[in-house]
Amino acid sequence: MKKDYQNTAMIAQPTIRNDRYCVREHASNVGLAYFLVTFCIVATIMFVTNLHKYQYALIIAAISGFISFSFALSEFTSEARNLLLKEYDLEQQIIEREIVKEQGDSEYQKTFLPEGKHSQIGIDVYLTDYQLQKVAQAAHASGNLTVNYLDSIGLSRARSEKLRQELARIGYAKFEKGQLIFTKKGLQSLQTLQ
Repeated sequence: MKKDYQNTAMIAQPTIRNDRYCVREHASNVGLAYFLVTFCIVATIMFVTNLHKYQYALIIAAISGFISFSFALSEFTSEARNLLLKEYDLEQQIIEREIVKEQGDSEYQKTFLPEGKHSQIGIDVYLTDYQLQKVAQAAHASGNLTVNYLDSIGLSRARSEKLRQELARIGYAKFEKGQLIFTKKGLQSLQTLQ
């Protein structure tokens, strides 16, 4: 079943209608804090100097609160926009990776190994038929599998390590002192590939 990536991309647009970062609320809190601090300072100065004109203290505090609200709103909006763009870029990368998987890039395909007479088990590493035969030959020839050997048959270091981990995960091999040793189950299953 194919996934609908168009709808996912539409959801991830950087212009989100709701204010999920509460930008206006945070800016209001900053503006209110500046208003209260300014009002307290100016009112105290007027009380000490016997200038009982508190309406001027209220006006000065309101101007201070409004200016600080404006600057905070601008700053918080820029930060929220940057966060949304980063999220959008990450979501686009994930979508592109999923599309590559569905299109069948060999890096993301599974390899199926025999398990018993009539069943198979999948591992999250792609191997060509040639590479699979070489792994089976190495299993029967030496009983272990090294990264250098896998490198010689065309697997990258990262995929070689992934293959070794996958073989250990499904019980075809186990790690002993840093070496990957095939188990009896693994040797029997890989014998059918030679």
